[in-house]
Order: sequence, then C-alpha cells, then structure tokens
Amino acid sequence: KIITTLAGLESGKISPFTSFFCKGSFFLGAQEFSCWEPHGMQDLRLALMHSCNVYFYHVGLLVGPEILNKYARELGLGNPTNIDLLSESRGLVPSRLQKKIAKNESWYSGDTVNFSIGQGDILVTPLQMVELMSAVVNGATGIRPHLVKKIENKELAYSQPGAKLKIKPESLERVRSYLRSVVVDTTGTAHILDIADLSIAGKTGTVQVSKGKPHAWFVGFLPAKNPRLVFCVFLENGGSSYNACVVAKEMFMTMLAEKIL
Repeated sequence: KIITTLAGLESGKISPFTSFFCKGSFFLGAQEFSCWEPHGMQDLRLALMHSCNVYFYHVGLLVGPEILNKYARELGLGNPTNIDLLSESRGLVPSRLQKKIAKNESWYSGDTVNFSIGQGDILVTPLQMVELMSAVVNGATGIRPHLVKKIENKELAYSQPGAKLKIKPESLERVRSYLRSVVVDTTGTAHILDIADLSIAGKTGTVQVSKGKPHAWFVGFLPAKNPRLVFCVFLENGGSSYNACVVAKEMFMTMLAEKIL
C-alpha cells in the first residue's frame, strides 16, 4: 500500500484529499474483493492509517499495473538486496509480460486490484521490505544490508547509498507522516506501539496465503523524525498483523530496558 500510495501521488492520479467510500467490500464485475472491515469515507491518510483495502483497490485501478510495477521496482522489489549470505530470493513483481510468459495468461483488472494491496502473484522477502522502508526514510536506493562488519581487525567495505529515488521529497515526507499516524492515532492499526519513550512509525500487513493462517507483518522505523532504525517483524502464518505489533512492542520494550535504544 506504500507503493500504491507513492504511485498514485507521483502519477497525479490521486491527491492526499482523494476519497473513496469503503463499505467492507469492492465489486469488479461479479467478483467481490474484501476489506477487513467497513471503514466508511476514507482519504489517503485515513486509508493508510486503517489499512483500507477498498481505498487501494480504487487507486490501483486508477494507476494501472505498469505504474505499480515501476514504483515497486524503484523501491527495490524484484531484485536481491545482495546481503552477504549464501543465497537470497529476488521475489517477484508481476507484470503483463511476466504473467504471459509464466502462465500464458492475460492480465486482468482483478490482477491489478490484488497487486494494489500486495496480494496476488507478488512475492517479497522481509529484507526487501526493510530496504523499501529504508528508501522511504532516506530517499535513496542501493543501500546494501550486511551482517559482517569486520574480519579480525580488517573493516569490510560496503557500497554506499546509490542514486536518489525519482520520487518527490514531499511525497516521501507525506508518506512518512501518515505512517506515524498508523501508530499515534487511536484508530490506527498499530496504535499498540504508541510507546511514550519511543516515536515509532510504520505499516501493518495481514497477508492471505493459500494454506494456513495469514502472515502477520509490521514494517517501520524510529524515531519518526531523523530515523536511526528500520525494522521488519514478520510472523509466518502468524494471523492478524496485530500479533506482529505485539511482538514488536515486546522487542522494543526489552531494548529500552537494556538501554539498546
């Protein structure tokens, strides 16, 4: 939904004041696409704050799959992060051509609807989501995550941040402020993380899968102004994203007690 937000703002298809009404589901022809609850009238800030599927279905259809694909790749999805591990998945950012080659099927509007909320064929790793959030925070790409700092006394050299994102700074700043609302607003999906001694911002995600409970996500950064830490809490088949927020809270409370933060 962060990608769909930026794609909508940057393409001029939506403004922060663009609003859609969520009655709990969305019909595309005879096909029904659900939201996790009826949200009523939502503008962009409220839609991110409440993680309203219906809002982003509308935006995805306005933007189209080509622009969604462009911004997903701009933010690092579909490519390995090149972390210093033996292997890494590159994930998958779907497109008309990719679907035709992989499945010999045409692209339909329902594919765009799924893409707009991170469902359907799209595949990402938790590390890619950390890279994406890092890009939103600092406006740069090419940040290579790494595990090894030095071997004996020899510091290892890692690439520095690469080219700036081709996204307006004001769009990124608006997204960052909205991600703070996800936590501080009493109706935000991550309000449990409104911790007095911290200033957390982020985005929840509850991802349906073919088998078992949904995956639970919370990806964020802190402090909200001048962030020093970007993180991802991912619970495979963990159910509601609320569960990922509970784990994040336990983690940060422990870090506070240990004076790590």
